[in-house]
Amino acid sequence: MVKLKPEWGNLVMGLAIVAALWFLMGLHVYLAIALTVVTAASALVGGVAGSVIWGIGLIGIAGLAWLHFGAQRLAIVLAIIGVIYLALSAARKQG
Repeated sequence: MVKLKPEWGNLVMGLAIVAALWFLMGLHVYLAIALTVVTAASALVGGVAGSVIWGIGLIGIAGLAWLHFGAQRLAIVLAIIGVIYLALSAARKQG
């Protein structure tokens, strides 16, 4: 049996979710690329730093969704999730 590091499992799961969003829901290619980069970076770094990368990345993608596509509801949801990830990573870092 092959044992993978947790980072690789997170990477595969994140990329599978992005692929499903792209194929099944018609996610725009810019958003799919941005989500892929943020998912890969946060999964490969892992730990608190990965959570910080994920939170900041989601806030950046929220800005892209709002400014480029005018998707205000999507941007608000992504920004809220990003802030939650940043708060949780700060709490994990403190103890």
